[in-house]
Amino acid sequence: MPLTERARLLGSYLSKHPKPTNAAVNHFLYQHTWIVTGAEFGWFHGAEALELLIAVDRRAQRAWGIGTKSEAVARAALQRVRAKSKR
Repeated sequence: MPLTERARLLGSYLSKHPKPTNAAVNHFLYQHTWIVTGAEFGWFHGAEALELLIAVDRRAQRAWGIGTKSEAVARAALQRVRAKSKR
């Protein structure tokens, strides 16, 4: 599954789980890590997926009150991915 699709699905998952249960948060964090790691490995459309993921992180912050650290991780990864693509 492309990373961009995984990021979109994570956004859909967030919409379907309005409360931050342990299971929902664990799923969110697992998928988030998968997307960040894949992008850093250079998988197809990694930068685009990270941009989508950052938007999902912002939604998680509004809906669940979490996501600030995740957004920072995704932003740092996006900088690294963009820097690698300029080489």
